[in-house]
Amino acid sequence: MFWSNTTFDPAKDMNDLNGKVAIVTGSNTGIGYAVVNGLARGGAKVYMAARNEAKATDAIAALEANGVKPGSVVWLKLELSDLNEVKKAAEEFMSKETRLDILINNACLMIKTEDQQMINGVPDIMVTNHFGHFVFVQTLLPLLIKTTQEPDADVRIINVSSDAHHYIKEARFKTIEDLGLEWKPGFSAGMVRYGHTKLANVLFTNELQRRFDEDNTPIIAMSLHPGVVLTFAESLPFRAITEPIFRLFASTPDMAARTSLFAAASPIPREKLETFKAAYVVPTGQGGKKSKVAADPDLGKDLWELTEKVLKEHFSSE
Repeated sequence: MFWSNTTFDPAKDMNDLNGKVAIVTGSNTGIGYAVVNGLARGGAKVYMAARNEAKATDAIAALEANGVKPGSVVWLKLELSDLNEVKKAAEEFMSKETRLDILINNACLMIKTEDQQMINGVPDIMVTNHFGHFVFVQTLLPLLIKTTQEPDADVRIINVSSDAHHYIKEARFKTIEDLGLEWKPGFSAGMVRYGHTKLANVLFTNELQRRFDEDNTPIIAMSLHPGVVLTFAESLPFRAITEPIFRLFASTPDMAARTSLFAAASPIPREKLETFKAAYVVPTGQGGKKSKVAADPDLGKDLWELTEKVLKEHFSSE
């Protein structure tokens, strides 16, 4: 197994999560499902944010059949490609809970749907992977900030990115056209577009943490690379050839989930606060290396401002 975490064991190394509340997006299967399992076993009440009720209900039943306490995992309807529904989902959650300690933005779209465009020309992959989570965080932010005032609070926002962001050697976010990266057709074309959205995840995290620090808000924001996990085999080009190769290097969802669980619930990020603020965490449980582009503070500010501009136009037109 190429990617593995040999030091962090969720069963014994996580904080006590009893009384804590968490949300994990895209979590009825794969890495997200394993993360929900880990958080629930650690004592948290976890909202499985997913779009399909039947699949979520089946996933929750499977967790409970395998020892997760009944009622500790709850479905939250979330359709990240519909920004109005994203806002409604966050508001629905806030009508039910008085705190939110852990928010893990795990869901993603791997490949762009051909010819599908949303909110004034932004590609659907960027809508789902960046805009949806941006709206979700911003809507939930008042409750996240309120939770920091609770005794023994340790509020964290985790944005699951990918080392695919290293594919992007240069980027700009000044106009709406910059959100739809063009590329030459080829073997890695889809991964480049995916990497563009994963770059946005890292930049969003960086700017979010900068704003928290500026306002003295004690929330830790981190992005991460969970490792190579073959949860997207159907999207691989020349699948008969590439899937067996990928499997040589792939980790299991349970192993990959350890990276998110470390970022969300290990005591180490809070103990080493300055190291882990806006850190890019990798499967060894250490701060990984962002690309030069992903570490550009001005680019993060540009992305934030452009995102707000697009969202303002979107919601004002409703």
